Amino acid sequence: PARTVTVDGADGTTASVPYDALVIATGVTNGFWRDDAVESLASVDAGLDRVAAALAAAATVAVVGGGATGVSAAFNLARRHPEKEVHLFFSGDEPLPGYHPDTRRRLARQLGKAGVHLHAGHRAALPDGFTGDELTSDPVEWATGQEPFAADVVLWAIGR
Repeated sequence: PARTVTVDGADGTTASVPYDALVIATGVTNGFWRDDAVESLASVDAGLDRVAAALAAAATVAVVGGGATGVSAAFNLARRHPEKEVHLFFSGDEPLPGYHPDTRRRLARQLGKAGVHLHAGHRAALPDGFTGDELTSDPVEWATGQEPFAADVVLWAIGR
């Protein structure tokens, strides 16, 4: 049997959307590749295909953000594409702030074994109007004073 969810739009409209698997991950604010629109499967597929193609073509990838999304992205990129140089930048001493210290240390070791280069103490300086919800290729500037970092692709996984 087909499953559907009813979505009430901010403009007062209602839509019934069919699904195979439904994920409700509201987060605290809108952010990483999300907006307040319901997208079609074709639109989601096209967006994912664009991101996958950009990441596949890159020799060097910088992941900015040391939370669960950034750690997962860096780890999965390094495991799927061991030929790529993957860098994970985060503002604290270790990735995954708020997690148990043993978990943070264990994951940092796993990231290292996967070939991810860890860069502690790096807080990105975002250009005016940039929300971090798209891949970029310009060098990343740091509010913490380090030299800019250039990569073929920058994947932003920053808390907003």
